Amino acid sequence: MSQKRHNQNRTAIVYFGPTRQDYLDLVQADDHHHAYLEYIQCPLQAQLTSDKHKPDCTDFSRYTVHSQRERRVKGWQGEIETLPICRVKCCDCKAVFTVLPSFIPRYRRQDTDCLGKLLEMNLGMGLTQRETATI
Repeated sequence: MSQKRHNQNRTAIVYFGPTRQDYLDLVQADDHHHAYLEYIQCPLQAQLTSDKHKPDCTDFSRYTVHSQRERRVKGWQGEIETLPICRVKCCDCKAVFTVLPSFIPRYRRQDTDCLGKLLEMNLGMGLTQRETATI
């Protein structure tokens, strides 16, 4: 019988500025991600505590960009945008973490603006979850 997979919460959510362009400027810069890594060091140290790293890790302060993948996000008016999402690797224990910008919630395909407006409709207008999902 196969072992049950134990997922770990290895996601950090970082505020990159008031606009998506601020995030894209850092991620897509031509400096081999130096500005991006410098920007996320402090938030990662605060969020990625020792329990998120592997047990033998001793240095939580050094990361490299491990990979970058595209994520499709739906906006309030139905527009779909493809954004790069970086994954970073701890230089000590080699654990890989996903770094999400603050406008993309975990496990969702809508941006936070869209989710906020749907929640307002659900709570403020008395719509059911099914009616909100239809919208």
